[in-house]
Amino acid sequence: MAPERVHFISRPFQMRSPGRTSLRAAVDTIGVKSNALLEQAATWTLLRRAAPSMRQPRHVELVKGWRGDSSPRTVRPLTARSRGARASHFRPLARTILARVKTRTTAPLAIAREARPLPSLPPELWIYIHRLATEHVSPFRNAYREVRDPDSKAVTAPDPLDDRSVPRFLKAARSLMSVCRLWNELARELLYENVWIADTRRWASLSAALQRPDVAQHVRSLRLSTTRYDHNVEALRYCPQVEMLVQPRFWRPEYLHTAPDVPLPRLHTLKSLYWAESEWSSALLEKVLSAAPNLEHIFLISSDSTPSAGTPIEVLNLPHLKSLVLTWLNRENVYSILRTDLQHLTHLTIKPVYLEWDAVSALPALTSLALIGHPEETVVSYSTICARCPALRELRYDANFTLQPPAVGQTASALTYIQLQLWVPRRDYPTYSHFLRFFEAPAFAALERVVLKGPGWIYLAPAHVNLGAEPLRARGCRAALQRALPPTFRFLATLMCLPHRSFYTPTTDYTRVPPLDALRPSVTDLPATAGVEIGGIHSLFVRDIY
Repeated sequence: MAPERVHFISRPFQMRSPGRTSLRAAVDTIGVKSNALLEQAATWTLLRRAAPSMRQPRHVELVKGWRGDSSPRTVRPLTARSRGARASHFRPLARTILARVKTRTTAPLAIAREARPLPSLPPELWIYIHRLATEHVSPFRNAYREVRDPDSKAVTAPDPLDDRSVPRFLKAARSLMSVCRLWNELARELLYENVWIADTRRWASLSAALQRPDVAQHVRSLRLSTTRYDHNVEALRYCPQVEMLVQPRFWRPEYLHTAPDVPLPRLHTLKSLYWAESEWSSALLEKVLSAAPNLEHIFLISSDSTPSAGTPIEVLNLPHLKSLVLTWLNRENVYSILRTDLQHLTHLTIKPVYLEWDAVSALPALTSLALIGHPEETVVSYSTICARCPALRELRYDANFTLQPPAVGQTASALTYIQLQLWVPRRDYPTYSHFLRFFEAPAFAALERVVLKGPGWIYLAPAHVNLGAEPLRARGCRAALQRALPPTFRFLATLMCLPHRSFYTPTTDYTRVPPLDALRPSVTDLPATAGVEIGGIHSLFVRDIY
């Protein structure tokens, strides 16, 4: 006699990740609930491992423990990131679940014939769901993050395949492999999407795997070795479908092995390049640039082993380049890159002095420009910027740079956004008080927003908070202060007086000024006549601050 119902008690199987909302939305579009799919798939896999002869039950839930009575415990949900995601941990839990089956009859355990089958989805949809579930740890998410310069002196290369992101990604992918055979096969594709050439002892096995076409076709990103450039060349020959390439820094050049002089295949799918230039990697960088005609994003930074002068790389053509970051690179290589045709370049991070070169061609499509350099030595010439970048809309630079006004008759007709970074004030107050007055010139008639970024603006005396912003506000320009929230908001509310502005944070809309001793209340309001913009959310009032 079959039981009326088989009960296992638990919370739903959920993926604890920032991509959970996207995961649910993606699956809901085809009429399937993601929580139900993941719960049933993981639960039934546990039961099949514990009792392979069982059929799928009509109603299944999980339990981690039992009190000895009918009341269930509150349990932690099984997730792809938990330790229980491995098969060796699943089996004891499955035995515990089966041992606590509670039925209303004394007959042997049986499952109703009308059991609901496990929902089946095409493999392409499953792999898409897996990518959404691992998006928060995927190296591709960090591939295009904004370059931040916290001290205005040094910029470190954004390594999307660093020592922290790759292990987290591999752990999540291996957890998906432990669910069922189908997921095991699909998760292997995720594992081989990001290849890290790090351990020379395992190079033989990795090389053998990359020589298989069914494996090499899944490789989307390569983090190259810092010591064995011969291995790097060999890996590039095996994986011509790579989309992102990373060459990190290395601090001990005496262990380097140079690459053999062999040609590379055409890397038509390579879109992003993150490269720490060194004396030993110049030859390989030149080959990569020549073999990748469809590059869209390039980040180049020099290494400590890079000589101040040397043989420049030869760059033939970069017709599809959209984003270019050149930080502390030697002048010869910068010259080789900037003299190429950059008609489609839209985002550029560079030292201002390089824009003064006559060999640098005009940048007609450039819309965003970020200037870097030593604060005491860098000069920002608006005359050169207006001449080189006629379509420029966004400009970012350090407030400690020396400013040169545009020439008479010049106009920045498209410039609508300026961000002034100030981490540590290095000048007297009168210098900073004229920053906003500088933009009252007719050349900046199209200016709509001025963002003061960094804690240095807070260090200025509260009595000098206007910084000459009244004329800009009178003509409709909005000024904003961007920094982390202080313990109280009343002081922050007095920093700038902006009409018809609200006080926003990434998660909260504040609508009232709290008492001086209040710490981060949940709802707060500012007066209608004062306001401060704090970056984070995307709304009608806050746009692209972070």
